[in-house]
Amino acid sequence: MSMRRWLPVGVAAFVAIGSIAAIAMLIVSWLRPSGVLLTITKPANGTLTASGIRCGTRGNDCTANRPKDEPIELSPEPDAGYTFVGYTGDCAPGGRTVMSAARTCGAAFEPLTQTPAATTRSLTILPVPTGGTVEGIDILCGTKGTACSANHPENVLVDLIATADEGFTFMGFLGDCAPLGKTQMTSPRTCSANFQRASLVPSPPPPPPPPPGRGGRGGGGGPAPGTPPGTPAGPNAGTGSGRGMTPAPPPPPNQPPSGGETIPVGPPGDVKAPITPDEFAKNQIQTLLKEFCIAHEELNPEGVQRTYPTVNMQALRNQLNKSQYKSVRCNVGDAIKFDLLDAAGGKAKVEADLTRVYEHTVNKPKTDEQIATMSLSRPSGRGTWQIDSATYRPKPKKDK
Repeated sequence: MSMRRWLPVGVAAFVAIGSIAAIAMLIVSWLRPSGVLLTITKPANGTLTASGIRCGTRGNDCTANRPKDEPIELSPEPDAGYTFVGYTGDCAPGGRTVMSAARTCGAAFEPLTQTPAATTRSLTILPVPTGGTVEGIDILCGTKGTACSANHPENVLVDLIATADEGFTFMGFLGDCAPLGKTQMTSPRTCSANFQRASLVPSPPPPPPPPPGRGGRGGGGGPAPGTPPGTPAGPNAGTGSGRGMTPAPPPPPNQPPSGGETIPVGPPGDVKAPITPDEFAKNQIQTLLKEFCIAHEELNPEGVQRTYPTVNMQALRNQLNKSQYKSVRCNVGDAIKFDLLDAAGGKAKVEADLTRVYEHTVNKPKTDEQIATMSLSRPSGRGTWQIDSATYRPKPKKDK
């Protein structure tokens, strides 16, 4: 067969092969994943999750192609008994990266360490007061109760209140709590209070007599020698002339009247009114809610747990993650609504405005304004209040 006869056949075969190759390349381009590759170094004792990623104890999806320049944010899920420590690789320190190129990220999880028990210091009311009661947190010592000792966290400021019985007067605090009933628990403290019968409290001295008047034209300047007290004297003396009488000085206080009965004299200054059990419980609950907020601001999940023992610690550790947040500002509104308060039974239910501002390491600060409804309890009359449960709902926005 001549060359001229085979030439069209060769050209047709070449065109067919080229078309097949082009179609194959197009199919490969369709099937090949697009974007840039995100790779997670598989962590131990926890899991990292993101869009298309679940890598660690709970999954093996450790790679994903993401669109170029897409922002990525990872979330840590520590296993039971472990805590999230921080991110590694391209996602450190905040768990975020932008997929401008292929990225490799990871995370570290460590075993939970047993939190050492907080150091406490003992406060003892001694001697036990008579004629009144000393009150404070876990203290009710004297006429109204026998709770005369309590343990308080180290360095906390303790404030005592003294209430005198009827017929008695509070004279002052004694021991480590003098003079105002306050003490810092840097070491064990011993305090008490002094109550005296009102009839035995010395009365203030009588005011000094007025200085004698000077003599002048038309009369003497003072009473004549031997003139009994109360006798008119001076330029205003006399009767029937329209001039006034100089009144006699009042008798000194605590002088027995004709019946021989002693008039009780009150102490100088004000004496605090007795505090009711409900008022004392409200003060304790307000202090508890302040400690709840302080622990949030310190990014201290264990501190929050001391005020709220049943809190979800895994969610709380994610929420108070120091690698994600610079700081948290927390505030409980002053207008706390008590839906239930049983001071004797140790039960309470409150509703309060709760504002938390989370300052992120990367993003803008996030503000949560919520209404918190909390159930609280106290295990005993001398125990401290704690949060049993809490629910949150968004605070309604005010109409402009």
